[in-house]
Amino acid sequence: MSDNNQSTIRSFPITWFDCSHVVEPESVAIGVMPGMKFKSTWRNVEQDIKVLTDNGIRDVFCLCKQGELSFFRVRELFDVYRGKGIRVHHYPIEPDLSPDFKEIHKILVDLWDTLLDGNKVYIHAQSLLGRVSVLMAAFYMELEENVTPAHAIFKIRELIGNGAFQTMQQYNFIDGFREFQAQHRNEILS
Repeated sequence: MSDNNQSTIRSFPITWFDCSHVVEPESVAIGVMPGMKFKSTWRNVEQDIKVLTDNGIRDVFCLCKQGELSFFRVRELFDVYRGKGIRVHHYPIEPDLSPDFKEIHKILVDLWDTLLDGNKVYIHAQSLLGRVSVLMAAFYMELEENVTPAHAIFKIRELIGNGAFQTMQQYNFIDGFREFQAQHRNEILS
C-alpha cells in the first residue's frame, strides 16, 4: 500500500491529558510516533505533524531511541519537526524499560519548564503503552500530591487503555516514585 492511501484513511489520534487546574487546557497531548511505518501501519509524517501544529503544539518530547526512528522508517523525524517549527526534547529510553529516577526528574523539569512557558507539548514513543505511560504516571503524581501509585496507574490506564504499563519494572518504578521524590527533596534541602 502506498503511504498516501493509508494515511488519508486514518486520522492521527492524539489524547489530551487534563492538567487544566495547573496550566492551560489541552497543554499536554500524548500519542504514537508520527509517520511510523510498520506492518499494516503506514502513516504520513507530514499529515501527522500537521495535526500537531493545527492543535498549537510547538514542543515534542520523544522517548524513542534513535534506532527506533530508523526501524519505523522515520529516520528524519526530528528534522521534519524542526522544519515545522517544533522544538524537539529527545530523551531516549529503552523500549519496555523505565527511566531511572534521575532521568525522569530531568524530563519532568524540562516538561514543567516548557508548560510554564505557555507551550503545548506532545509526548510520544513508538506507542503509548510503556514509556509514555510511566512518564505520564510520574507527571500525574507530581500534579497531585496525594495520588497513590495505584491510582496513578489506574488514571493512566483509564486514559490510554489496559495495555498501559507493560513490564514489572514499569510498575515498580511508579510504585517507588514517591520515595524518590522524598529523597530528592531531602537532597535539595541538605
